[in-house]
Amino acid sequence: DTRWMIHGITIHGTQAKAEEHRLKPLAYYTKYGALYEGFQLADSRDGAQKIGVLGLGIGTVACYQREGRYFDFYEIDPDVAKIAEDPEYFTFLSDCGSPNEIILGDARMTVKDKPDGSYDVMFIDVFSSDNIPIHVITKEAIALYDQKLKEDGFILMNISNRFLDLQPVLARIAESLGFMAFGE
Repeated sequence: DTRWMIHGITIHGTQAKAEEHRLKPLAYYTKYGALYEGFQLADSRDGAQKIGVLGLGIGTVACYQREGRYFDFYEIDPDVAKIAEDPEYFTFLSDCGSPNEIILGDARMTVKDKPDGSYDVMFIDVFSSDNIPIHVITKEAIALYDQKLKEDGFILMNISNRFLDLQPVLARIAESLGFMAFGE
C-alpha cells in the first residue's frame, strides 16, 4: 500500500505505508535508477557534502542521506513544500535524518544567491505535468549550476518527459560547455 502525490498527470512521488518500507525511495528514485547511481558516486567520496536539489516533490531525495550530508531543496510551490513537510502525508523529510532547508521561489533565481562552489552535487528535477520550465535547462542555467558546484562536483538531472526527448538537447549543451554527459 502506497501514498502518491500527483499534480496534473505527473507523479511527484510515492511512499510506502508499511513501516519496513516507508523510507525506501520508490518510482524513478529507486535503487535501480540513475539517481541511486549518482548518489553511489557521491557516497564514494569522503567528507561532508552539500547537495542542492531543484524540485522538492515529496522529499524522497532526503533519504539519500549519510552522516555529514546536508540538503538544500529549492521549490517554487509553497503548497508542495507544505505537503512534503506534513508527516500526515509523507515522512521522508521528517524521518530520514537529513539536515535540510527548503528555499521557496524559482530555483534558477534563488540558487543564484548561494556562493559559488557551495555544492558537491546538484540534482535538477523541476518538471510538472510534462511542462518544461525552459529557463532551468538552458546553457546559461547549466553554466550557473556549474558555478555553484565545488571543483569536483557534478550535476544530476531528471529529464523524463512523455512528449520530448531532452537527452540530445542536454548533450549538446554539455558539449558546448566542455562537460562530460551520461544518459540513461
